[in-house]
Amino acid sequence: MTNKKKYFTILEVTVALAILAMGLTGLMSLTASSKKRAVSGYDNWLHQHILAQAAEFYLLTGNEEAIPENIFPYENYSVSCNILEIDDLPEEMETTIGDWQIIAYKITLFDETNDEIDSITVEKIIKQAPSSL
Repeated sequence: MTNKKKYFTILEVTVALAILAMGLTGLMSLTASSKKRAVSGYDNWLHQHILAQAAEFYLLTGNEEAIPENIFPYENYSVSCNILEIDDLPEEMETTIGDWQIIAYKITLFDETNDEIDSITVEKIIKQAPSSL
């Protein structure tokens, strides 16, 4: 009876290491792209959250007040609100009926370098102040 020990050849070890390296490379690539997508998703969510918060403020108070810091605690961001003409209404509709008027607020989000990041347009019906005689 011969006692032969069976060992792996250098070729088998090399092939196994190559397969392991390819698997690890794929896993690291997947992890890196997942992290990038998660960060991008968080940034998009944050921008939409900030815009929604600013829209709520401007819809309640009008576009002339600045947002207080306790309501808008984002140091690296700023917002502006402008009134736009509404031009996509059907021709038979008017933007002013009696004391009521439909307006559109364009709320724009800026970063610390004052570059526009995103914007939202919200339409609102307001009661105009009566004109003085």
